[in-house]
Amino acid sequence: MLMPQNDSDQTAWKFYKSFYGNKLKTNGKNHHLTYNGISIDVNGDVCFNVKLQPQKRYTLLGSIVKNVDCFSRLKELLDSLLYSPINISILPKTGGLNTVKGQFSCDRFDSFIWLINAYYNGLRAPIVNRGTKNSYISNQSKLADFLDKIGSTKEFCHLFYGINDNKLIEELIASGVKDISTPNEFYNYLQLAIKFWYARIDVLEQKKESSNNDISFYKVQLSNLSKLLEAAITESEK
Repeated sequence: MLMPQNDSDQTAWKFYKSFYGNKLKTNGKNHHLTYNGISIDVNGDVCFNVKLQPQKRYTLLGSIVKNVDCFSRLKELLDSLLYSPINISILPKTGGLNTVKGQFSCDRFDSFIWLINAYYNGLRAPIVNRGTKNSYISNQSKLADFLDKIGSTKEFCHLFYGINDNKLIEELIASGVKDISTPNEFYNYLQLAIKFWYARIDVLEQKKESSNNDISFYKVQLSNLSKLLEAAITESEK
């Protein structure tokens, strides 16, 4: 199994081109997605950024669980899934939506979906007027036009992630407003990630984007992660 080493290497783009089909065009380092007649530049992105300790320093979420007994095994399992096809996608580069996701709520995927839903319910400023020094209103307007063409959170999740599960989308939105400051709250967040990853496996199986061996690997890793989380939650409640 050849796994991407990050969300934008050649292996990742080979997956994206297959997953998004004719909607995605690539030319060297330039990539653009077309939806209903509107095109926008895109980059690769990690969905659930579950890095705990990239090098010596912990991430914010990693610092929450750095002292738990299962940290090493938890990190091992999450690292094995981080850049897998069930956890990478593309996002608009024009207007910096990929940057918005990375900067908003510690790159939490559930909070990002909450933000997208908020946009479609009228809260446009955090995306259209996000105020970074390299932002230009023309690019922000192009992003807004593209998002408006998509029209809804459900269609956004379908376009970029292949997800049609309304219940899962609602769970992501509801989870996105909650803070994470304890190990159990992080475990609950990961259990939601597991639901998303299983939904992505279903998409990959339908599209025939991964081999049976790859699908089996993802399912084994998710089963192992689920068991680890259940044991950790049970232990914390004693």
